[in-house]
Amino acid sequence: MTSHYELPDAGRTTHDQIDARLPTAEEKDGLRKLAPAIPNFTDTSLRILRSTANTANPPTDAQLDAALGTPAAVGTGFLALLDDNGAGANVYLLASDGTNWWIATLTKAT
Repeated sequence: MTSHYELPDAGRTTHDQIDARLPTAEEKDGLRKLAPAIPNFTDTSLRILRSTANTANPPTDAQLDAALGTPAAVGTGFLALLDDNGAGANVYLLASDGTNWWIATLTKAT
């Protein structure tokens, strides 16, 4: 029987830490197959989804649903940045409470 080790907090986990904590090649291969897109962060920066959908100013509920999915689909606590049409002129921080979209308009630093 293979023993399993708990990994550190996922937000602080690197590929090297995964490889060091999983003792067998089988466990390493299994984790890679289950989560092939684990980013290889070497810091603890928060990274959230970024969209460049073309929306109204501010975006409507229907536009956010089309660009990101409904609040129910993305779930409570989902965060995203919306750079309207990728132009860098209107940027929004979006949050879902599982029922509604919440929008904060960001102001460009000068």
